[in-house]
Amino acid sequence: MGPEGSRRRPRGARGTRRAPAPAADTTQLRSLALGVVPLALFGLVVALVMFYPSGGGDAGDEGTGPGAAGPPDAGVTPEPLPTADLFVPGTTTPPTLPPDTVGGDGPPGPAGPGGPGGAGAAGTSVSGRPRTAAVQQVSRPVSALPFRRVSNFWGPVERDSSNGEDRAGDGETLEIEGRRFGSGLGVHAPSEVELDLAGHCSAFTAQVGLDDEEGEDSRENVGAVAFAVIGDGRLLYRSPTVRPDDDPLPVSVGVAGVRILTLRVDDLGSTKNDHADWAAATLRCTP
Repeated sequence: MGPEGSRRRPRGARGTRRAPAPAADTTQLRSLALGVVPLALFGLVVALVMFYPSGGGDAGDEGTGPGAAGPPDAGVTPEPLPTADLFVPGTTTPPTLPPDTVGGDGPPGPAGPGGPGGAGAAGTSVSGRPRTAAVQQVSRPVSALPFRRVSNFWGPVERDSSNGEDRAGDGETLEIEGRRFGSGLGVHAPSEVELDLAGHCSAFTAQVGLDDEEGEDSRENVGAVAFAVIGDGRLLYRSPTVRPDDDPLPVSVGVAGVRILTLRVDDLGSTKNDHADWAAATLRCTP
C-alpha cells in the first residue's frame, strides 16, 4: 500500500470525458463559398476594365507618355472636324467661316461665353485676330499733283495741254493720232517729271504718244521717243519706239510701295519734233 492518506482511484471509476464538439455545418460553408467567389471575380473584372480601357494602349510615365494605339472601334465612323478647327493661325489658308461669324458693316458683337461674338468690318475672326477693313483708293490725275523735280528740253512741262513752244501755257489740247484727251502732261524729250508718292499709290495708267501739233505725216515729222516709268530708281516700264503715226499706247504699271515716281521720255538721239504726251495720266492712291 502507498503512503498514508493516499487514495487509489477505484478500477473502473475513471473521470467523465467531454463530449466531442459538433461538426461544422457543411451546407452553410458551401453557401458562403458560393457567395464570395462571384464577388471576387466581379472585383477582378472591374479592376481589369479600369486599368486597361478598351481601344487604347498602355499609358506612358505618370499618364503623360503616348501609349500604344489600341484597335479601332468596330462599326464607328469618326466625325470630320470642322474646317475652322483645322486652321493654324499664321498659315496662308484661312478657314471657311460659318455665316454667323463673318463680319458685316456693323460694330463688333458682344462677347459670348466662349469668346467674342460676331463682328463687323473691324471685328474679330474665328482665330481671334482683328479683321482688316478694305482700304479705299481714288484716281488722281497726275496733272493735278505737285511735281518734286522737272526737266524739259523745250519750254516748261505743260499741264493738261501739249508742250507748245518755249512759254508757259502756250500749248494746245492733247491729241494723239486724232484722239483728244482732257488731262495729262505735254513734254518735249528728253524730259523727266518726278512725283512724291510716299508709298500711298498702287497703280499708274496713261495713254502715251507723240502729239499731233508737230504733224502726223512721218515724212515731215521725224520725231521718235521712248517712254519709261521708274520707281525709286528701278525701271518699271519702257515702251517700244513711238513715232508720229502711232496710235495712243496704253500704259499700266503697278507702283505699290513706291515713294518717288519718275516719268521719263527719251529722245533716242534726236530732239527734232519730239513733242510727247502723257495723256490721261492717272494714279490710284489712298485719300
